[in-house]
Amino acid sequence: MLRRMTLAACLVTLCPLPALARDGIFDIAAPFEIKGPDPSLSGDIFLKMDLAETLVNADADAEGRLLPGLSDRWDQSDDRLSWRFHIRSGVRFHDGTLLTAEAAAQALRIARSRKGLLAKAPIAAIEAEGDEVVISLTEPFALVATLQAELPVLPIAWYQQTAAVARGVTGAVLDPYERSFGLKTMAFSQ
Repeated sequence: MLRRMTLAACLVTLCPLPALARDGIFDIAAPFEIKGPDPSLSGDIFLKMDLAETLVNADADAEGRLLPGLSDRWDQSDDRLSWRFHIRSGVRFHDGTLLTAEAAAQALRIARSRKGLLAKAPIAAIEAEGDEVVISLTEPFALVATLQAELPVLPIAWYQQTAAVARGVTGAVLDPYERSFGLKTMAFSQ
Protein backbone atom coordinates (compact mmCIF):
# COMPACT_ATOMS: atom_id res chain seq x y z
CA MET A 1 0.00 0.00 0.00
CA LEU A 2 2.78 2.43 0.91
CA ARG A 3 4.56 1.61 -2.36
CA ARG A 4 1.43 2.45 -4.37
CA MET A 5 0.99 5.78 -2.56
CA THR A 6 4.66 6.65 -3.10
CA LEU A 7 4.42 5.75 -6.78
CA ALA A 8 1.23 7.80 -7.18
CA ALA A 9 2.84 10.81 -5.46
CA CYS A 10 5.90 10.56 -7.74
CA LEU A 11 3.77 10.36 -10.86
CA VAL A 12 1.69 13.39 -9.88
CA THR A 13 4.83 15.36 -9.08
CA LEU A 14 6.62 14.46 -12.30
CA CYS A 15 3.71 14.87 -14.70
CA PRO A 16 3.24 18.22 -16.42
CA LEU A 17 0.22 20.13 -15.21
CA PRO A 18 -1.27 21.89 -18.26
CA ALA A 19 -4.10 23.21 -16.10
CA LEU A 20 -1.60 25.56 -14.43
CA ALA A 21 -0.31 27.00 -17.71
CA ARG A 22 -1.46 30.51 -18.64
CA ASP A 23 -1.58 31.52 -22.29
CA GLY A 24 0.25 34.74 -23.17
CA ILE A 25 2.19 34.93 -19.89
CA PHE A 26 5.98 34.77 -19.82
CA ASP A 27 6.95 33.47 -16.39
CA ILE A 28 10.49 33.93 -15.16
CA ALA A 29 11.74 31.81 -12.28
CA ALA A 30 15.13 32.86 -11.00
CA PRO A 31 16.94 33.66 -7.74
CA PHE A 32 16.49 37.43 -8.13
CA GLU A 33 13.68 39.96 -7.86
CA ILE A 34 12.38 41.95 -10.79
CA LYS A 35 11.14 45.21 -9.27
CA GLY A 36 9.56 46.40 -12.51
CA PRO A 37 10.24 46.98 -16.19
CA ASP A 38 12.23 50.17 -15.51
CA PRO A 39 15.93 49.49 -16.19
CA SER A 40 16.91 51.89 -13.40
CA LEU A 41 15.17 49.52 -10.96
CA SER A 42 15.88 46.13 -12.51
CA GLY A 43 18.57 46.72 -15.12
CA ASP A 44 20.89 44.13 -13.63
CA ILE A 45 18.17 41.54 -14.20
CA PHE A 46 17.96 42.43 -17.91
CA LEU A 47 21.74 42.04 -18.08
CA LYS A 48 21.71 38.66 -16.31
CA MET A 49 19.02 37.43 -18.70
CA ASP A 50 21.02 38.69 -21.72
CA LEU A 51 18.13 40.94 -22.76
CA ALA A 52 20.19 44.13 -22.68
CA GLU A 53 23.78 45.28 -23.03
CA THR A 54 25.93 48.06 -21.63
CA LEU A 55 28.39 50.52 -23.16
CA VAL A 56 31.24 48.78 -21.34
CA ASN A 57 31.38 45.07 -20.56
CA ALA A 58 31.53 44.15 -16.87
CA ASP A 59 34.14 41.48 -17.61
CA ALA A 60 37.80 42.39 -17.65
CA ASP A 61 40.79 41.15 -19.60
CA ALA A 62 43.75 39.33 -18.03
CA GLU A 63 45.25 42.67 -16.94
CA GLY A 64 42.03 43.86 -15.29
CA ARG A 65 41.02 46.34 -18.02
CA LEU A 66 37.33 46.72 -18.84
CA LEU A 67 36.24 45.27 -22.18
CA PRO A 68 34.18 47.01 -24.87
CA GLY A 69 30.42 46.52 -25.04
CA LEU A 70 28.10 48.71 -27.12
CA SER A 71 30.95 51.21 -27.06
CA ASP A 72 34.00 49.89 -28.89
CA ARG A 73 36.37 52.39 -27.25
CA TRP A 74 36.39 55.26 -24.78
CA ASP A 75 38.76 57.84 -23.38
CA GLN A 76 38.99 60.50 -20.73
CA SER A 77 40.04 64.12 -21.31
CA ASP A 78 43.32 65.41 -19.89
CA ASP A 79 41.48 67.50 -17.29
CA ARG A 80 39.45 64.35 -16.33
CA LEU A 81 36.16 66.25 -16.68
CA SER A 82 34.94 64.59 -19.86
CA TRP A 83 34.54 61.00 -21.04
CA ARG A 84 33.84 59.98 -24.66
CA PHE A 85 32.32 56.62 -25.54
CA HIS A 86 32.41 55.74 -29.26
CA ILE A 87 29.31 53.75 -30.24
CA ARG A 88 29.91 50.49 -32.10
CA SER A 89 28.50 50.77 -35.63
CA GLY A 90 25.80 48.49 -37.05
CA VAL A 91 24.28 47.48 -33.71
CA ARG A 92 20.52 47.03 -33.63
CA PHE A 93 18.27 46.77 -30.61
CA HIS A 94 15.95 43.76 -30.20
CA ASP A 95 13.11 45.80 -31.71
CA GLY A 96 15.16 46.43 -34.87
CA THR A 97 16.00 50.10 -34.27
CA LEU A 98 19.58 51.19 -34.83
CA LEU A 99 21.75 52.01 -31.82
CA THR A 100 22.96 55.59 -32.17
CA ALA A 101 24.92 57.84 -29.87
CA GLU A 102 21.72 59.86 -29.32
CA ALA A 103 19.77 56.73 -28.32
CA ALA A 104 22.51 55.69 -25.88
CA ALA A 105 22.80 59.23 -24.46
CA GLN A 106 19.02 59.43 -24.02
CA ALA A 107 18.99 56.08 -22.19
CA LEU A 108 21.74 57.32 -19.85
CA ARG A 109 19.94 60.65 -19.28
CA ILE A 110 16.81 58.74 -18.31
CA ALA A 111 18.83 56.51 -15.96
CA ARG A 112 20.42 59.61 -14.44
CA SER A 113 16.99 61.16 -13.78
CA ARG A 114 15.97 58.19 -11.64
CA LYS A 115 17.29 56.79 -8.39
CA GLY A 116 20.44 54.84 -9.08
CA LEU A 117 24.15 54.92 -9.70
CA LEU A 118 24.21 57.76 -12.25
CA ALA A 119 22.11 60.04 -10.06
CA LYS A 120 24.91 59.99 -7.47
CA ALA A 121 27.78 60.67 -9.88
CA PRO A 122 29.06 64.25 -10.42
CA ILE A 123 27.66 64.48 -13.96
CA ALA A 124 27.00 67.89 -15.52
CA ALA A 125 25.64 66.61 -18.86
CA ILE A 126 25.26 63.58 -21.10
CA GLU A 127 25.23 64.46 -24.80
CA ALA A 128 25.63 62.83 -28.19
CA GLU A 129 28.27 64.21 -30.55
CA GLY A 130 28.45 62.33 -33.84
CA ASP A 131 29.07 58.67 -33.02
CA GLU A 132 30.06 59.38 -29.42
CA VAL A 133 28.33 59.74 -26.08
CA VAL A 134 30.02 62.52 -24.13
CA ILE A 135 29.69 62.58 -20.35
CA SER A 136 30.77 65.90 -18.83
CA LEU A 137 31.56 66.03 -15.12
CA THR A 138 31.49 68.76 -12.48
CA GLU A 139 34.60 67.21 -10.90
CA PRO A 140 36.94 64.35 -11.81
CA PHE A 141 35.32 60.96 -11.26
CA ALA A 142 37.37 57.89 -12.18
CA LEU A 143 34.47 55.41 -12.08
CA VAL A 144 32.55 56.70 -15.12
CA ALA A 145 33.60 53.79 -17.36
CA THR A 146 32.94 51.29 -14.58
CA LEU A 147 29.42 52.68 -14.09
CA GLN A 148 28.72 52.06 -17.78
CA ALA A 149 29.19 48.33 -17.13
CA GLU A 150 26.12 48.40 -14.85
CA LEU A 151 23.67 50.48 -16.90
CA PRO A 152 21.70 48.72 -19.65
CA VAL A 153 21.07 50.66 -22.84
CA LEU A 154 17.62 49.85 -24.23
CA PRO A 155 15.58 51.29 -27.11
CA ILE A 156 13.90 54.63 -26.36
CA ALA A 157 10.52 52.98 -27.05
CA TRP A 158 11.16 50.77 -24.01
CA TYR A 159 11.50 53.77 -21.72
CA GLN A 160 8.42 55.43 -23.26
CA GLN A 161 6.33 52.29 -22.73
CA THR A 162 7.43 51.85 -19.12
CA ALA A 163 6.78 55.54 -18.38
CA ALA A 164 3.27 55.33 -19.85
CA VAL A 165 2.46 52.24 -17.81
CA ALA A 166 3.88 53.86 -14.65
CA ARG A 167 1.68 56.93 -15.20
CA GLY A 168 -1.39 54.74 -15.76
CA VAL A 169 -2.01 56.08 -19.26
CA THR A 170 -5.19 54.54 -20.65
CA GLY A 171 -4.44 52.24 -23.53
CA ALA A 172 -0.73 51.93 -22.68
CA VAL A 173 0.30 48.32 -22.95
CA LEU A 174 3.61 47.05 -21.71
CA ASP A 175 4.47 43.90 -23.59
CA PRO A 176 8.25 44.25 -23.59
CA TYR A 177 9.08 40.63 -24.29
CA GLU A 178 7.11 40.51 -27.51
CA ARG A 179 7.58 44.08 -28.78
CA SER A 180 11.06 45.11 -27.68
CA PHE A 181 12.82 41.81 -27.36
CA GLY A 182 11.05 39.76 -30.01
CA LEU A 183 10.43 36.80 -27.72
CA LYS A 184 7.43 34.73 -28.64
CA THR A 185 5.37 32.38 -26.55
CA MET A 186 6.54 28.86 -27.18
CA ALA A 187 4.97 25.52 -26.40
CA PHE A 188 7.08 22.50 -25.66
CA SER A 189 5.83 19.03 -26.30
CA GLN A 190 7.22 15.53 -26.05
